[in-house]
Amino acid sequence: MGGGRMEMLPREAADPEYPKDSSKAGSRNDGNLIGLFEPSHMQFKGNRMNDVGGEPSLSEMVEKVIEILQKDKDGFFLMVEDKLLLQQTGGRIDHAHHDGLAYHALHDTIAMDKAVAKAMSMTNEMETLFIVTADHSHVLSIGGAADRGSPILGRGGLMNDGLPFTTLSYANGPGGIEELNSFKSTGSRRNLTDTNTESADFHHPALVPIDSETHGGEDVTIYANGPMSHLFHGVHEQHYIAHVRQNQTESDERENPKTLAAKGDYQNWLTVGNDLQRQQERGQTAGSGLGCSKERWLTVGCGDDNVTHLPKSRPLRTGSIK
Repeated sequence: MGGGRMEMLPREAADPEYPKDSSKAGSRNDGNLIGLFEPSHMQFKGNRMNDVGGEPSLSEMVEKVIEILQKDKDGFFLMVEDKLLLQQTGGRIDHAHHDGLAYHALHDTIAMDKAVAKAMSMTNEMETLFIVTADHSHVLSIGGAADRGSPILGRGGLMNDGLPFTTLSYANGPGGIEELNSFKSTGSRRNLTDTNTESADFHHPALVPIDSETHGGEDVTIYANGPMSHLFHGVHEQHYIAHVRQNQTESDERENPKTLAAKGDYQNWLTVGNDLQRQQERGQTAGSGLGCSKERWLTVGCGDDNVTHLPKSRPLRTGSIK
């Protein structure tokens, strides 16, 4: 489910929600799919209340999809991105940041959080692995000099030039263009004293003027819960996530540490990502009185007893992607 309806409607077919807008007409020559609520991107959460088509929330879509997928007794794999678009993958959190609209970025992040909570409430954490992460960051920052109690989207106090500043700002983006225009006309940055900085269409200040804010370069967080979630700790390359997921689903036997310990199959127990060095170290038999290093315990356990008690679920494990 998501946006992208124009990519699924017959060529030149009028969009049911915007029948008079030819730019949103269908663009393909075969079949239709249901569950497409916009011709292109879905609405920001903050704009959905004004949508004449009654666009569902991310939580509502997640709930319906899980209800359908749970009918498969073999289980399922579900990928959810904030307001997924079929035309080109892109979350609306990402789009809001590119537009310098912190209001929408934060509100859509809340919507994503609610969707995760809904999914967790509908599944069993002992048999469902959740992985929540991002593919990159953005150059949004929180000004540390904001007065105590300042609204996150509001003003944080006065700076040395006597003008108020916002709690949030970007290193670059559309807000920088507005600051540049202000310098050209007044000789200083924007005076936001009488500006509603918490409105949905407010461009937060940016240092460098550019039409579209850019991605950031720092690590992003990985949140995980459920079977094998303990594998997410420290810093990982992006492809590590796929290896963990494959390791978790590839063999039912791997969900039983006791069976693997009895076979001495430490190497197959955790064949993931960049753990190749550890993988080689695991080619030992169970019951051999293995030494118990901290690093080894975090991955496979050690000794005759500990490895058989390796928990299937360590809630809220976190790591990061570099």
